[in-house]
Amino acid sequence: MTKVVGFFVKSIFILKQINFRFKETNIETMKKRILNILAIAFIITTIGYIMDGDVIKPTMLLRFIEFILMFVIISILTSIIYFGVNFAKRSFLKLN
Repeated sequence: MTKVVGFFVKSIFILKQINFRFKETNIETMKKRILNILAIAFIITTIGYIMDGDVIKPTMLLRFIEFILMFVIISILTSIIYFGVNFAKRSFLKLN
């Protein structure tokens, strides 16, 4: 039993070393960026929906649709701001 556990611990350690040696690909970094943007948009949407002072909607479906549409709008705005700032930053760095 201890040999099996020792083998798995060594293999996990070796895999971690291999992952640190290789650079992340563009797909992995974009995936992280998009997931971060979606997480931020979800938090902002949840806070905005809780703070919303509208009269209670008559149906549950309408509440879900409103939440999903708010999430989509905030995700798009956050993406435009984030990628626009990154593009401008890279453009200015290339000029120098």
